Amino acid sequence: MSGYLTDRIQAVLMVFVLDTAIGFGVWLPFTFGKTTALLSLDPPRALYILDLPIRAMRVITNPIVDFVTVILGLFVFPGLYWSIRLVLNILLLITRQKVTSDAILEWTVIELGSLKEFSHWCLQISKITTVWENAVASLQTPSPSPAISLSQRLESFLESDSVIVRYLEPYFATLGREVRTTSEQLQTSWVNLTMGQGTREKVFAIILGYGVVGILLAIYLNVFTVGNARSAGRAIRSAIRQQLLVVKVAMFIVIELVIFLLGCGIMLDICTVWVFPEASLESRAAFFTQAPLTAMFYHWVAGTMFMYQFAILLAGCRNIMRPGAMWFIKDPQDQNFHPIRDILDRPTFTQFRKLLISAFMYAMVVACGVATLAVLLFVGNRSIFPLRWKTREPISTVPVDLIFLQFALPYTMRYLRPRKFFHRWAVRIWKLVAARLRLTSYMFGERHSDEEFTAQFDGWIPFFRRSLSDIESASKTSDGTFRRVPASDNIALPKDMRATAEVLEDGTPANPAAEELVAAQDAEAAKAKRDIKNDYLIVYFPPGFRFRIFGFITSVWVIVAVLAAIFIAVPMQLGRHFFCLFTSKELHDGYSFLAGLYLLWACYLVAKTVERMDKRRQRRGGDGPRAEFAVFFVKRSLLWLSKIAYMGIFLGIIIPILFALVIDMYIVMPVRLTLNPTLVIHIRIVDMWALGLVI
Repeated sequence: MSGYLTDRIQAVLMVFVLDTAIGFGVWLPFTFGKTTALLSLDPPRALYILDLPIRAMRVITNPIVDFVTVILGLFVFPGLYWSIRLVLNILLLITRQKVTSDAILEWTVIELGSLKEFSHWCLQISKITTVWENAVASLQTPSPSPAISLSQRLESFLESDSVIVRYLEPYFATLGREVRTTSEQLQTSWVNLTMGQGTREKVFAIILGYGVVGILLAIYLNVFTVGNARSAGRAIRSAIRQQLLVVKVAMFIVIELVIFLLGCGIMLDICTVWVFPEASLESRAAFFTQAPLTAMFYHWVAGTMFMYQFAILLAGCRNIMRPGAMWFIKDPQDQNFHPIRDILDRPTFTQFRKLLISAFMYAMVVACGVATLAVLLFVGNRSIFPLRWKTREPISTVPVDLIFLQFALPYTMRYLRPRKFFHRWAVRIWKLVAARLRLTSYMFGERHSDEEFTAQFDGWIPFFRRSLSDIESASKTSDGTFRRVPASDNIALPKDMRATAEVLEDGTPANPAAEELVAAQDAEAAKAKRDIKNDYLIVYFPPGFRFRIFGFITSVWVIVAVLAAIFIAVPMQLGRHFFCLFTSKELHDGYSFLAGLYLLWACYLVAKTVERMDKRRQRRGGDGPRAEFAVFFVKRSLLWLSKIAYMGIFLGIIIPILFALVIDMYIVMPVRLTLNPTLVIHIRIVDMWALGLVI
């Protein structure tokens, strides 16, 4: 159950990541854009929205301020007033014996006189200030000019009855009408995009939201964080450069992860459209027209699966060959591989050229690969096509296919280990074709003396037979060259520098150009602090190396395509004939393929068991008479079949049914009868069996 729990946790985390990305990438921009568009129809409402935080704060602060004011007015201020009054009375009582009433009156008169002088002085200062302000205003305000303004002149010119005005009046009328019509159309379109709820309106809101966020970020970066004009210019250029880099990275990521995979899926569909029944280019075009999003998603998933399988194929090729044989193809598992950094460092046109070359190469791979396999299947056996691809017609009402995927398929994969099996046979085919084309030294880094010469045979029969006697009797001519090639997929090599240099057998450069190239490679390796001996290797190159590489790829692909066609066609035909014994209905070819594959596997196990039983019979009994093999085989087979039937019936049928019945009777049924007392109970044994297996 730990594996199942881990899968569920990973699924939950993936859903959380996707929801977060959709929220930040779609929902927030849509909200900002929709809000901005709605506020543009009623601008005063924007001020009301800006006032909402103040209103919200007042809802919280007003009761607190009122409460504090009441407390101060009822308790603090009266107490303070009576305290000050009491202190003043006490002081007056203390000083009453020393200060007479005449002195107090004299002091009051003096103070009032000084206060009168002070007020008179303030009045004079205010008069002087008024005079000064009037003088300054008279100096700053220009005297009215009798000249007429430009707008008045233009208005009087247009109202005059001159020849120029009569000539320009129709054009100005047309221009005004067009401007008015265009503005009304733009206003109507803006209102429709703002108030609508369709796909176009939602896309408009998202784009507007991104624009609003960009403008706000630009204002923040260029206004609130800048001190002077020069710094503002630098900040603007830096912000624009950063935004362009972000747009560049996002654009190429969308191209590589969406458009590229979508195009690969469309190319895959075009190459295999005639394989499926009732399918054609017209039906695919109609599907795109009626449900564009669904069609694009299906083709994108198909392209993603193909690219994933192609990446697995390239990884398998790397595991077969020596390190460095595929140095020109980046390894995604390499720690020094940074695709985002490559996008940032490379110019835009260079990156577009790389994408176009990659698109052409993958299109050729899909066209030559998938289409070749389909043609081989069609030519080899016409009864396979068209495929029976009925996804909405299951084999039974019981989910037998899901039970098979849950129990039988994992055990089969663990027992057969198909990756190891395919890798072993791929290495054999690879070495065989490489030896025939004299490419073993480059592919595997091994020296074979029999591949370093050209044998001239006496006729065509020895040429194709190539036995030891034929090779020894043929005349041999040494040819080819030795080259210094990368011995690792991760080497320090500039973009414009060649990776291979012609050398002698001991590694000495063969010419001055090769010597300069070797020196440059060594300098780059030393600069990157890498070991030169581990980065480069001396291998043998036969004559016509490029043509031999093309011939190698073609030969390997033809062999793999033929074997794949046989691997698909034989089990499918066997499964179809097997299901014809039980039903006349045409089932999905996926069921037929799996049934035929398991039948072939059963035949292989029976043959292997028979051979093992015969060897065991021969080892037993010593020198005495042995039992007949037929009798021995029947006895052992009956014993094994009885054990298998006993275990299968009890563990695979009876116990799951009983367990499901207990769960249904004691847990499920009481709840259902409580919710619906009139429920009629129906028990289907097949459903109970499936439920018991799943539980």
